[in-house]
Amino acid sequence: MPNIKYYYAFRFLNNHNVPSNISDVFEVEMKDEDGYKYLNVSKYEVNYTAKKTYNKALKRYLLIRPSMIQTFPSIPENATSVDDIVLGPEKQAVWDKNFILRITSKRTNRVLEFLLKSKFSREK
Repeated sequence: MPNIKYYYAFRFLNNHNVPSNISDVFEVEMKDEDGYKYLNVSKYEVNYTAKKTYNKALKRYLLIRPSMIQTFPSIPENATSVDDIVLGPEKQAVWDKNFILRITSKRTNRVLEFLLKSKFSREK
C-alpha cells in the first residue's frame, strides 16, 4: 500500500539450518505523490534500552563470619548470672557494632559498600 511505512528485519539460515544474527531494521515506504511513485528505504534506529539486572549469589564468592576467638565465651570475674557472659575478648568485642565492607572491582575499579551490623541474640 502506498504512503504506509513498513519495518523489516532479516535473518538467514546457513547450511546447518542455524539462523544468523538479526540484521538492522529497515523502514520501507512506497511514496505516491500525484502519480509519481518511488521507494523510500532507510535504516531505522531502534532506541531500546533494556534494564539490566545482575544477580549473583554472593555466598559463593564471599564468606563473612567472626573469627574463632570471637565465638568463645568470656566470663568476667564479677559475673552473677548467665546474662553477664559475653562472646569474645572484652577488649576486642565485635558484637553489636557496625562495619563497612568495601569490595573493589579489579577491572573497573567500581566500589560496592555494604553496611554490616553484627548482632548477638541469646536463644532461650
